[in-house]
Amino acid sequence: MKIKLFLILIALWLSPTDSLAISCRGPDGSFSVGCDETRTPAEICTGAGYKFSSVSGSRVYCMDKNCAVGNGQNCVRCNPGYLLYASTYYQCAPCPAGATCDGTNRIVSCPDGFFPQGTTCRPCSPACVTCVDSSNRCASCRPGYFLYNGSCQSCPSNATCPGGTTFPVCRDGYSHMNPTDPICQPCRAPCKSCTNGNPAYCTACYSGFKAVNGQCVEDEPEPTKKNTVNSCPSRMTLSSDGCCCINK
Repeated sequence: MKIKLFLILIALWLSPTDSLAISCRGPDGSFSVGCDETRTPAEICTGAGYKFSSVSGSRVYCMDKNCAVGNGQNCVRCNPGYLLYASTYYQCAPCPAGATCDGTNRIVSCPDGFFPQGTTCRPCSPACVTCVDSSNRCASCRPGYFLYNGSCQSCPSNATCPGGTTFPVCRDGYSHMNPTDPICQPCRAPCKSCTNGNPAYCTACYSGFKAVNGQCVEDEPEPTKKNTVNSCPSRMTLSSDGCCCINK
């Protein structure tokens, strides 16, 4: 009975809830302050500003206090909103301002004007509002530019470009040759505006012309009205169109 009790006491004495520590390691390397056998492993870690991870032999392992998942020695995933730096003893750093971090060792998304590249946000090219994978692979553009084949290009002089992903809007008198062509071609005179993809099909005309079936034709002056009645009796008056006499 005495031997059994002695073995139980030994087992409790060697329990990982006790320290018996002769070395401690945190996410920024080994430390000695507060690392002693009078404190439990959890007390050692929290006292040093860390989170308890595990005990192996005579060493206590502590994790970054913002760690969500550990593997016994190191942090493998931080809390949401933090970035895992495995190169510096698996530390958790706050996500850069405006960026999104899911606790792994990469940034998920960056604020407008930047794109994620590992643990940093790199700037897009000046014409881009948003970009992906590289500075010149734009997803949307600033006003005065239009998106074409993944890059932001200067707006043509005969168009307006509101930015974003909007195609150039041709000014009056110009039209795109086809829906995927950013170049604005002049409409055929005297068209004031024409259908996109067909500069010869007029939708509006300059003064003196009117659009008829896609063509601008000259306005015809109204024929001069001629009275058909020379005079009316005193009790009657001439109608407005001059065709006949009507009662007053």
